[in-house]
Amino acid sequence: MATGGGHGIAAGADLSAKQHYIIVLDTSGDAQLSDATNRGCLGVLANKPESGEGVKFYVVGDITGQVVIGSTFTIGEGIVSDSAGKGIPSSDDEQVVVGMSLQAGVSGDTIKYLVRDPHSPDYDKEFLS
Repeated sequence: MATGGGHGIAAGADLSAKQHYIIVLDTSGDAQLSDATNRGCLGVLANKPESGEGVKFYVVGDITGQVVIGSTFTIGEGIVSDSAGKGIPSSDDEQVVVGMSLQAGVSGDTIKYLVRDPHSPDYDKEFLS
């Protein structure tokens, strides 16, 4: 799978047990586990970095990745972060969506998802309608 890397973003905390969780940039420019605000979303963590190590994350585009979910999903739902960095279904068009579920699942599962650009002008029309 394609992942981001070599861009100088370090883990701001130990994320070694958080592979496939949603990450964000903190105010220091380091990667942290996402909270429910979905502000500064980088994507989904692809490696297992300890604090200070470089992060790799699934990049934007028509590729697939995996994400740990914190709620029940059906195929085709938009994915946002809960307060623990797990993917949950999008509930409105104000949320930053990291992708679309390609599998159904229940809380605690790791499902396949389509990575998409949440800042694309037509993104909300594709996934949130």
